[in-house]
Amino acid sequence: AADADALRSAPQPQLQMLRLQRCYAISASAEGLIRLWDVSRAQCLETLTGHTKRVQCVSVDWASRRALSGSSDGTLKLWDLDTATCAETLRDYTGDFNCVGVDWGARKALGGLSNGALAMWDLSTGACVQALHGGHH
Repeated sequence: AADADALRSAPQPQLQMLRLQRCYAISASAEGLIRLWDVSRAQCLETLTGHTKRVQCVSVDWASRRALSGSSDGTLKLWDLDTATCAETLRDYTGDFNCVGVDWGARKALGGLSNGALAMWDLSTGACVQALHGGHH
């Protein structure tokens, strides 16, 4: 019950969920932590650390056991959920990541930054392949 209370009281989590054999969820917090949960047992399975500021967004591919998180620290982090480790850190020095979308099959990610720009990343190479900056009318 204490773990369920902790999940309910976590600061503004970003949450994605998919039912497999059990029900898993991933949450992100203002403290820069990402937690992998077994919701059916109300248990935190792993705590992923590495972001230094609020985690604003997270996308998960449950089939490949990968997640991509975006933070106010200006980084995207690619996580291996089997080992609970950061496989890659992608940096953008022009703003904080507020949202992220991933095409896991193509291994491409699109991150939305606080300055209004979009950055497309190749997750295979870790390179920013395109940046889109809005113009003023």
